[in-house]
Amino acid sequence: MLQKDVEVAQLATEIERFDLKLLKGSYKKISEFKPRDDLEIGFFHTDISQNYISPISISSHNLKSDYLFILQDWAGEDSFKNSSLPKERLYEIREKGFNDRLDTNINFDSLLEETLKTTRDKIYLINSFPFIKSGGTVGKINASDLLTVNTLFTRKFINIMQPKFIISLGVDVYDALASIT
Repeated sequence: MLQKDVEVAQLATEIERFDLKLLKGSYKKISEFKPRDDLEIGFFHTDISQNYISPISISSHNLKSDYLFILQDWAGEDSFKNSSLPKERLYEIREKGFNDRLDTNINFDSLLEETLKTTRDKIYLINSFPFIKSGGTVGKINASDLLTVNTLFTRKFINIMQPKFIISLGVDVYDALASIT
């Protein structure tokens, strides 16, 4: 492993050990997340994902990239509860770290191609909030909690990677990042 990879894995361990009671909202660690009753606790927390801050980075973890894209969060607690997706499809999502059939991801990949002439595997993607929030995909994250984890973790990741360009997706992520710089 290269030095930066080791530092990212150490940061992932730090996130896993973080005491969620220090935050105001109700959240779960990815290792404690049970997406559906027919899946085990920690379904998305694999040996692969333990080397990254969140599953989204599994398919987008080029530490030599000039581009770091920071998304808000990976999932809500209810994101997969009523899903009709077969288990096999969920295993695919787990291995990739994202749902490649979701419109948001299809559009993101198209924009990467059109604007930067690049692909997901040539950039680095992280979630600003590396925990599972309450509710579904559109669930809320307390603003002070977002600021806390950005101060503790996102800033460290930026220092490890040292990208030329940081692109935040979402006004809440932008505001939290602007507050820590």
